[in-house]
Amino acid sequence: MPNNTGNRGYTYPTLADSNDVPFYMQTLAEQVDADVSALAATPWTTFPLTSGWAVVTGYAPLRYRKVNGIVEISSTRLRRTTNATVNPAAGVVIANIPAGFRPALIEVSAGTIGVSGTLGACMLIIGTDGNLNVVSMVAGGTMTNGGDWQNHVGVSPITYEAA
Repeated sequence: MPNNTGNRGYTYPTLADSNDVPFYMQTLAEQVDADVSALAATPWTTFPLTSGWAVVTGYAPLRYRKVNGIVEISSTRLRRTTNATVNPAAGVVIANIPAGFRPALIEVSAGTIGVSGTLGACMLIIGTDGNLNVVSMVAGGTMTNGGDWQNHVGVSPITYEAA
Protein backbone atom coordinates (compact mmCIF):
# COMPACT_ATOMS: atom_id res chain seq x y z
CA MET A 1 0.00 0.00 0.00
CA PRO A 2 1.52 3.40 -0.97
CA ASN A 3 1.84 6.33 1.38
CA ASN A 4 1.32 10.07 0.80
CA THR A 5 3.37 13.05 1.91
CA GLY A 6 1.72 15.35 4.44
CA ASN A 7 1.87 18.71 2.67
CA ARG A 8 1.55 18.04 -1.06
CA GLY A 9 0.03 14.55 -0.99
CA TYR A 10 2.74 13.01 -3.17
CA THR A 11 2.35 9.25 -3.48
CA TYR A 12 5.42 7.17 -2.67
CA PRO A 13 6.07 3.42 -2.26
CA THR A 14 6.49 1.67 1.07
CA LEU A 15 8.48 -1.48 1.79
CA ALA A 16 5.33 -3.58 1.35
CA ASP A 17 5.01 -2.31 -2.24
CA SER A 18 8.15 -3.91 -3.66
CA ASN A 19 6.31 -5.06 -6.79
CA ASP A 20 4.85 -1.60 -7.46
CA VAL A 21 7.94 0.56 -6.79
CA PRO A 22 8.45 1.56 -10.47
CA PHE A 23 4.77 2.58 -10.78
CA TYR A 24 4.82 4.67 -7.59
CA MET A 25 8.17 6.25 -8.46
CA GLN A 26 6.78 7.27 -11.85
CA THR A 27 3.65 8.67 -10.16
CA LEU A 28 5.80 10.65 -7.71
CA ALA A 29 8.02 11.98 -10.50
CA GLU A 30 4.99 13.10 -12.54
CA GLN A 31 3.47 14.89 -9.52
CA VAL A 32 6.72 16.75 -8.78
CA ASP A 33 7.18 17.58 -12.47
CA ALA A 34 3.65 19.08 -12.64
CA ASP A 35 4.28 21.21 -9.54
CA VAL A 36 7.65 22.44 -10.77
CA SER A 37 6.29 23.36 -14.20
CA ALA A 38 3.53 25.38 -12.49
CA LEU A 39 6.26 27.50 -10.89
CA ALA A 40 7.80 28.45 -14.21
CA ALA A 41 7.78 32.12 -15.12
CA THR A 42 6.06 33.44 -18.20
CA PRO A 43 8.47 35.36 -20.46
CA TRP A 44 8.69 39.14 -20.19
CA THR A 45 6.12 40.68 -22.55
CA THR A 46 6.19 44.31 -23.70
CA PHE A 47 3.00 46.29 -23.07
CA PRO A 48 1.38 47.89 -26.07
CA LEU A 49 1.06 51.50 -24.82
CA THR A 50 -2.09 53.50 -25.45
CA SER A 51 -2.04 56.18 -28.14
CA GLY A 52 0.14 59.18 -27.32
CA TRP A 53 2.69 57.33 -25.12
CA ALA A 54 6.17 55.99 -25.86
CA VAL A 55 9.18 54.81 -23.88
CA VAL A 56 11.94 57.42 -23.56
CA THR A 57 14.90 56.50 -25.79
CA GLY A 58 17.50 54.44 -23.94
CA TYR A 59 15.06 53.04 -21.34
CA ALA A 60 13.78 49.48 -21.15
CA PRO A 61 10.24 48.95 -22.42
CA LEU A 62 7.31 48.68 -20.01
CA ARG A 63 6.97 44.89 -19.58
CA TYR A 64 5.12 42.32 -17.50
CA ARG A 65 5.43 38.65 -16.56
CA LYS A 66 4.03 36.20 -14.02
CA VAL A 67 6.11 34.06 -11.65
CA ASN A 68 4.26 31.52 -9.50
CA GLY A 69 1.05 33.57 -9.62
CA ILE A 70 2.78 36.91 -8.86
CA VAL A 71 2.68 39.53 -11.62
CA GLU A 72 5.76 41.70 -12.05
CA ILE A 73 5.70 44.97 -13.99
CA SER A 74 9.07 46.47 -14.89
CA SER A 75 10.13 50.06 -14.36
CA THR A 76 10.62 52.53 -17.18
CA ARG A 77 10.23 56.15 -18.16
CA LEU A 78 7.51 57.27 -20.58
CA ARG A 79 7.01 60.41 -22.65
CA ARG A 80 4.17 61.88 -24.63
CA THR A 81 4.22 61.60 -28.42
CA THR A 82 1.45 64.21 -28.66
CA ASN A 83 0.50 67.07 -26.37
CA ALA A 84 -2.02 66.16 -23.67
CA THR A 85 -3.80 68.07 -20.92
CA VAL A 86 -3.30 66.53 -17.49
CA ASN A 87 -5.69 67.30 -14.64
CA PRO A 88 -4.66 66.52 -11.04
CA ALA A 89 -6.40 63.43 -9.66
CA ALA A 90 -7.83 62.50 -13.08
CA GLY A 91 -6.31 59.28 -14.38
CA VAL A 92 -4.81 58.76 -17.80
CA VAL A 93 -4.63 55.18 -19.13
CA ILE A 94 -1.14 54.32 -20.40
CA ALA A 95 -1.58 50.56 -21.00
CA ASN A 96 -3.91 47.61 -20.45
CA ILE A 97 -2.91 44.38 -18.74
CA PRO A 98 -4.36 41.27 -20.38
CA ALA A 99 -6.68 38.83 -18.61
CA GLY A 100 -4.73 36.32 -16.54
CA PHE A 101 -2.35 39.07 -15.38
CA ARG A 102 -4.91 41.40 -13.80
CA PRO A 103 -5.28 41.93 -10.05
CA ALA A 104 -8.30 40.68 -8.07
CA LEU A 105 -8.47 44.08 -6.33
CA ILE A 106 -7.23 47.52 -7.38
CA GLU A 107 -3.46 47.87 -6.95
CA VAL A 108 -1.70 51.21 -6.31
CA SER A 109 1.98 52.12 -6.62
CA ALA A 110 3.98 55.35 -6.73
CA GLY A 111 5.81 56.95 -9.62
CA THR A 112 7.11 60.31 -10.78
CA ILE A 113 5.59 62.76 -13.20
CA GLY A 114 6.53 66.02 -14.88
CA VAL A 115 3.75 68.27 -16.13
CA SER A 116 4.54 71.65 -17.73
CA GLY A 117 7.86 71.75 -15.90
CA THR A 118 6.41 70.87 -12.47
CA LEU A 119 7.96 67.67 -11.17
CA GLY A 120 6.28 65.55 -8.52
CA ALA A 121 4.63 62.30 -7.56
CA CYS A 122 1.97 60.30 -9.30
CA MET A 123 -0.03 57.21 -8.46
CA LEU A 124 0.04 54.21 -10.76
CA ILE A 125 -3.32 52.49 -10.40
CA ILE A 126 -4.05 49.07 -11.87
CA GLY A 127 -7.77 48.36 -12.10
CA THR A 128 -9.39 44.96 -12.16
CA ASP A 129 -10.26 45.78 -15.79
CA GLY A 130 -6.50 45.78 -16.53
CA ASN A 131 -6.16 49.52 -17.13
CA LEU A 132 -2.85 50.97 -15.90
CA ASN A 133 -3.70 54.55 -14.98
CA VAL A 134 -1.37 57.41 -14.10
CA VAL A 135 -2.87 59.91 -11.66
CA SER A 136 -0.90 63.15 -11.26
CA MET A 137 -0.44 64.51 -7.74
CA VAL A 138 0.98 67.83 -9.05
CA ALA A 139 -0.58 70.84 -10.70
CA GLY A 140 -2.34 70.28 -14.00
CA GLY A 141 -1.07 71.46 -17.32
CA THR A 142 0.07 70.22 -20.68
CA MET A 143 2.47 67.35 -21.14
CA THR A 144 4.19 68.20 -24.38
CA ASN A 145 5.50 65.92 -27.08
CA GLY A 146 8.99 64.71 -26.14
CA GLY A 147 9.30 67.14 -23.23
CA ASP A 148 11.99 65.05 -21.46
CA TRP A 149 12.20 65.47 -17.64
CA GLN A 150 9.76 68.36 -17.69
CA ASN A 151 7.03 66.16 -19.19
CA HIS A 152 7.39 62.47 -18.34
CA VAL A 153 6.04 59.58 -16.26
CA GLY A 154 8.43 57.38 -14.26
CA VAL A 155 6.99 53.93 -13.65
CA SER A 156 8.29 52.11 -10.57
CA PRO A 157 8.44 48.31 -10.46
CA ILE A 158 5.08 46.84 -9.38
CA THR A 159 4.26 43.35 -8.06
CA TYR A 160 0.94 41.84 -7.03
CA GLU A 161 -0.91 38.53 -6.91
CA ALA A 162 -2.83 37.74 -10.10
CA ALA A 163 -6.59 37.22 -9.81
